[in-house]
Amino acid sequence: MLNFKIIISIIVFSNFIFSNVSAQQNSSVSSILDSLMEGYDKRVRPNYGKNPVNVGVSMYILSIHSFSESDMEYTMDFYFRQFWNDPRLAFRKTPSIASISPGYEYGRGLWTPDLFFVNEKESFLHAITTKNEFYRIDSTGNVVKSLRLSVTFSCSMNFMKYPMDKQICTIPIESYGHYANDIVFYWRNERESVGVNSDITLPLFSVTNIDTSHELISQTHGNYSRISVSLGFQRSVEYYLIQIYIPCSMVVIMAWLSFFLNKNASNIRLVMCIAGLLSLIVELQCLNSYVPKTSYVKALDIYSGICMTLVFVSLVEFAFISNTEHYKESTKVPCADKICRIVYPIFFIIFNIVYWMIYCPGSEII
Repeated sequence: MLNFKIIISIIVFSNFIFSNVSAQQNSSVSSILDSLMEGYDKRVRPNYGKNPVNVGVSMYILSIHSFSESDMEYTMDFYFRQFWNDPRLAFRKTPSIASISPGYEYGRGLWTPDLFFVNEKESFLHAITTKNEFYRIDSTGNVVKSLRLSVTFSCSMNFMKYPMDKQICTIPIESYGHYANDIVFYWRNERESVGVNSDITLPLFSVTNIDTSHELISQTHGNYSRISVSLGFQRSVEYYLIQIYIPCSMVVIMAWLSFFLNKNASNIRLVMCIAGLLSLIVELQCLNSYVPKTSYVKALDIYSGICMTLVFVSLVEFAFISNTEHYKESTKVPCADKICRIVYPIFFIIFNIVYWMIYCPGSEII
């Protein structure tokens, strides 16, 4: 019984000691945070009048969605982190306090870089279950600011190789009001500064490469530090093979087979040519409704144009020979049909070889 009372007493005493230590630590953190704000002016950048503030940046892309070719934009969810040093926020390090993570309300009282995304169209900061904004300050005055953002970016797209195109979408980041002699941005770990969630999937695209860069932008009123990240989006051609290229090729083959029909099947031959031509026109109109109108010719336009031309040629050839007296009276195969049976497939095969050599994904010819 005595031993039991001793054990209970030890537990109660230990809890008392630990609670006092915890209270002292909390009090110490609070006093540090209060002292840092004494005489602090967030309107003035660190090292004002001296060296520029070096601001490191890193990103981790959580998801990419709403990739719209017609609007030339896409939306991205990502963590965005900034790193800089503010000597005014340095404090005495203790064994129990090496860094402090105050709430975002406290962070709003600190000087922070005024960076912005140059090609941003819309954006918002996530706020469920609380504002997704985080600050950390260490004893040397190093500050980390982390945000979770959803941003819609514009992207200048080129559809010359559509649907074998690869879109390079660049996100430029720079200061809104500070010149390069005030703030210098840099990628914290170069190319490793931008991470991508391996589970990201897009219906018709895949992220193929990520490149980072930094440069000095000269404008009429001064020079600005700019960093950029470029995302490569390679279009998946499999969908278009099934929906466009194979059906177009089948229509061309069907038109070629019409050259083997005798004159007793002239109605069937006429229907085959007209139906093939109409089906190509309807299918391409439906597909082009999802692609921006361009002043230049796209790869798909070339392929579909050749296919429609070949089908139209078969229709014209039939109209020509069917109105000749020799065709009406003779039972022999017309010379034009014999020529088309050979030239038609040879031309289409050569065209496909050249076409895919030029426009195949990865080709550097164009």
